[in-house]
Amino acid sequence: MAVRLPLHLCNSIKQYCSKIIVFKFSTVRFNLRLVILLVLLLSESTFCIGFSGRNSMLRTRVIGTRYGKLQGVILPMDQHKYLKPVEAYLGVPYATPPTGSNRFAPTRAPAPWDDVKTVDQMGPVCPQKLPDIANETLVLERMPKGRLEYLRRLLPRLKNQSEDCLYMNIYTPVQGKNIIPTY
Repeated sequence: MAVRLPLHLCNSIKQYCSKIIVFKFSTVRFNLRLVILLVLLLSESTFCIGFSGRNSMLRTRVIGTRYGKLQGVILPMDQHKYLKPVEAYLGVPYATPPTGSNRFAPTRAPAPWDDVKTVDQMGPVCPQKLPDIANETLVLERMPKGRLEYLRRLLPRLKNQSEDCLYMNIYTPVQGKNIIPTY
């Protein structure tokens, strides 16, 4: 069974490693630290889920809601030349899960939480039948090529399905000096 380090530790290791490589390249202490950090980095797939990519980004400011505090991630818009980064709060619960005794009942407000909730991953989507796009020739008879390409990009995000799907994603422009690295 793999042990998962908390996301903030994974971020700290990654940022610490980049600082050591820049500032302490010629010291003897660097060699020992480098060996330790390389072991941690090479084992990222077993120890740090989300060590690279979106989850290793900078954290947003902590915002308060009536149910508790939230902290998301800052998404850079590198692929779009003229867009500025956005604060993303992904997978924010907006109602109690419609499971168990709540399955056919009207939705209710989510239970409040005390700690800061890290919302950096999209919640599951509601159960649905996904289109079969394995046979491209047959699919192109039923839909335009642009829709097929769109479905190819979208389907990986639709694989995580659950009846507990009442989550929303909130995007907002980065506010002032809120880009604070996580150490």
